[in-house]
Amino acid sequence: QEFWERIPAAVLVSATPGKHEAQLLQRCLSSRCQDIAADLVIRPTNIPDPNVLLRGTENQLHDAIKEAKRRAQRDECTIIVALSVAEAKAVAEKCAEAGLKSAALTGGLKPSERASILRNLHTGELDVVVGIQLLREGIDLPRCSLVLVLNADKEGFLRTDVALTQVIGRAARHIDGTAILYGDSITPAMQRAIDETNRRRSIQIAYNLRNNFSASPLATKTFSHGTSILDILIK
Repeated sequence: QEFWERIPAAVLVSATPGKHEAQLLQRCLSSRCQDIAADLVIRPTNIPDPNVLLRGTENQLHDAIKEAKRRAQRDECTIIVALSVAEAKAVAEKCAEAGLKSAALTGGLKPSERASILRNLHTGELDVVVGIQLLREGIDLPRCSLVLVLNADKEGFLRTDVALTQVIGRAARHIDGTAILYGDSITPAMQRAIDETNRRRSIQIAYNLRNNFSASPLATKTFSHGTSILDILIK
């Protein structure tokens, strides 16, 4: 409270505003009418948010591997989100057994190891990365065309609407970005994440149509060795 009383003005940026941001905005609006919330959803590339699909959990791993293989054949990569370290490692092993180049990105790895895995996913040396919380890396991978969330209907910290929205957004850099949520029911968190993604996607598509814009694919494998934060961490 003391901090907010002392600063004259501030610009707050969040890709997925939560309850705290909403409460802060309301408090600001009630005290200072000059505060404005800007909803920035149009990207310079004109790529819309991913298309979100729902599927049941029966044979979800088999289906996930099948979908990941389709992307690998197109030289695209897949991110799979599990609920535990053990599950993430098991899924990565199953993917490898199916012929996919895969790795588990879990706690316990050194920063250099995590960075190396992400770089390999970026450059095409990996087809699939399986993790639990794939948010803190700030993953920005143009090769990632598919995000698969296993057991998306298991409510908890890893399956909140904010977490799901952020995970879905990992495929937002690819022109054919898709997210598949596996669940036997639709939780309130899932519904909010789906609604928010679809809201953004509809605005983006309408903007492109209105202005006769086409989505521009990003370079998928450009990686300057020695100049990125991943290379710095690896070294």
